[in-house]
Order: sequence, then C-alpha cells, then structure tokens
Amino acid sequence: MRGLTKAFLIVLLGPLLLCNGFAEDASTSKSEDSQLRRLVVDMQLAQVLRDGLQDSARRTTNPQVRNVLGRIEKTPDEAIVDLLVPVYRDQVSSEDARLLSEFLELPLGRAEVREWRGLKPEKFSYTQEDVEKSKQLADAGAIVVMKKMVTIMRSPEIQRETMRVVVDYLSRQAP
Repeated sequence: MRGLTKAFLIVLLGPLLLCNGFAEDASTSKSEDSQLRRLVVDMQLAQVLRDGLQDSARRTTNPQVRNVLGRIEKTPDEAIVDLLVPVYRDQVSSEDARLLSEFLELPLGRAEVREWRGLKPEKFSYTQEDVEKSKQLADAGAIVVMKKMVTIMRSPEIQRETMRVVVDYLSRQAP
C-alpha cells in the first residue's frame, strides 16, 4: 500500500511545483556540487519547494497526501538543498552555476530573485561597483543562464522527477 500511496502522490502532485529533475552521477566532483549547492541556495529553491508543497498540502482533501506533504514544514533547508543538488548535475554546468550565483549574490541579483518568486521588492542599496559588476556578469551570460534555469524548472519531466524524489524522502520521514 505504501508504494501505491507514493505513486499516487507523484502522479497527483508532479505538475504542481517548479523544480528540477534528479540524475545522480557518482563521478561528480565536490567542487561541482559546491557550485550547484550555492546556486540552489542563491535561487532560494528550498523555499520555493517548501512554499509549493505547503500550498498543495492546504488545498488537498486527501488526508494521506496532506500528511506526507505537511512534513516539508519540518524539513530543514539543508535537507531540501541535498535533494535538489542532483537535479542540476545534468542540467547546468558548474561554470554556469558559478556565474549565476555571482550575479544572484549582488543586490541587483537578489532583487531579481525576489521578483522571480513574486515577492515584494526590498530596498537594496546599490553601489556603482554593484551595478558595474552586475553588468559584467550579465554581459558574461548570467541572465541567459537564469532564463535557462527557469525553463528547466518549468519542464514537466523535471517537475515529475523532483516530485518523485521529494515524495519518497517525505514518506520516509516520521509524521
């Protein structure tokens, strides 16, 4: 029955989230993973996943689904990042992850993430150096990489695989 519940959750909830797919590769270096972890954190993907699952849990009428999805609330960001990092191994290069992270760590990049997430803008102070560095990174391709990431996250295949991994993880957690 437990396998059936997981399958039901995956089929039912797969399209609800904007996240990435998973493909593990044992040969991936720690350096590449560190760039991918940095990107997942900078894009606030743990919060995006948590918000989507909490919203889905509130809307569902199925108590089993609500129970499993509700566990995301107690899941630390670090655990969510651990689940999401493998998504990017086959989706974005380490260099692209580094480039986009550098941009997202600047005030203009943080503002871009807030806008992408649909959050109210915060007031950031921008120095001329911030503006110049943002322009350099944008010219180097950071904006193109960000658009690529959004496209990847919207891919139905990627969303299904993300849900499979996340639901598997949550169903193994104590209620």
